Amino acid sequence: MSQQRIYNWLTRPIFTGALSYVASRLLNPEVSNSNVILPLVGVNVSPHTYFAIVGWAGSGSVETLKAWVLPYLPQPAQAGIIEGAVLGPVVHGGLNVVATNLLYPTLAQDIGNMRLFAVAGLAELGADYFFQNFVNPLTK
Repeated sequence: MSQQRIYNWLTRPIFTGALSYVASRLLNPEVSNSNVILPLVGVNVSPHTYFAIVGWAGSGSVETLKAWVLPYLPQPAQAGIIEGAVLGPVVHGGLNVVATNLLYPTLAQDIGNMRLFAVAGLAELGADYFFQNFVNPLTK
């Protein structure tokens, strides 16, 4: 695995989590006054912080797939690039919808699955754009 790929694998989820937070604030301002309790740790956080955490985890899983699974599938190189571009928003958006519906069904019902998917998908696309146009040229 190249050093650039390892760098993206470690840092890109942080940017995606931050963008998930911002997208959640923009698309779901009505949930700012509520709180959710994170499972396993029992910490009380805002829904926007929850979406940032799910954004970090979703982007980390996407980067893991891009780094460790897609390169080893037998396919033309161009297909891997297209799959990687489509895979990110879909996996991240799906994870956001499923996790929120399982952990916080009332929050999911208040926000709606389409906006849950949009928060994650837009954050993933924004992070991809940011990395392709600003971070990667500086780190090459």
